[in-house]
Amino acid sequence: MANDICNFKYFIDKNLQDKFLNNFCNLINNNDILNNGLQEPNEEKYKLYTINSISVNLKQFINKNYLINILQKNNIYFPIILKYTSDNPIFKHQASIILNENYLDNFINKYINKIYDEKYNTSMLIQHITQHGGYVLKLYHLGNKNFIDYRSSLINIDEANTKMVEELFEGNGYWNFKTIMLESDEYKNKIWGKYVEKNGVENKIKKNKKLFDYILNVVSLFEIYSHMGLFGIDIIIDNKNKLYIIDANSLPGYKKGFEIEKDLRNYFKKIIP
Repeated sequence: MANDICNFKYFIDKNLQDKFLNNFCNLINNNDILNNGLQEPNEEKYKLYTINSISVNLKQFINKNYLINILQKNNIYFPIILKYTSDNPIFKHQASIILNENYLDNFINKYINKIYDEKYNTSMLIQHITQHGGYVLKLYHLGNKNFIDYRSSLINIDEANTKMVEELFEGNGYWNFKTIMLESDEYKNKIWGKYVEKNGVENKIKKNKKLFDYILNVVSLFEIYSHMGLFGIDIIIDNKNKLYIIDANSLPGYKKGFEIEKDLRNYFKKIIP
């Protein structure tokens, strides 16, 4: 792992981060250490995956034929989520979900074309929405301390939730929202919260000691692989109990589980001679 020394560029540049996370998942999936003592020899082993993503600029996106072609080449299928990177303040913390290809024209004509401005450099990261039961695991690491925060996320976009999805999307087939608002308890309770699944995921995972220990092992190995002592990673678990790492952050918001000033001070005392 000496050749894989990480620095901040892996967390800033999305393409580098994707490559880094793919290599990390391959390391985990080929490393029996993480599963030793957790599962019987005949049990299926836990594995960690990444989600395919592509980055396109707005000019490429509004070319529907180009967009459909590149989605197919990269095995990305609907429903999709768009996360924007732009100099245009309109797109700050903005994300969009599109249900299927039939709504692309609607989305481009009613939303993108109205706010598209060539003077701004705007691109978007596109991913397939992996159904994950309405929660995401936020894993935080600082020095020798770990903390798992169980956060609400979007309901599964499937037939079982058709009515709720139609209400959320207001018949448009797409939905635009501010990702920063998902951190607001008021917003989540009044708007977002009514759509998420309340399934006691924290108790569910803690009761599954093998899965819980595996997740903690992932955090420990990420520290070794990244050569970083403070970071955050996001993991979702799909309907088939596959684990996906969907994001990594070198400067996460330590809102829970830490005495931040004390823990940072102890961490820097440890690493600075």
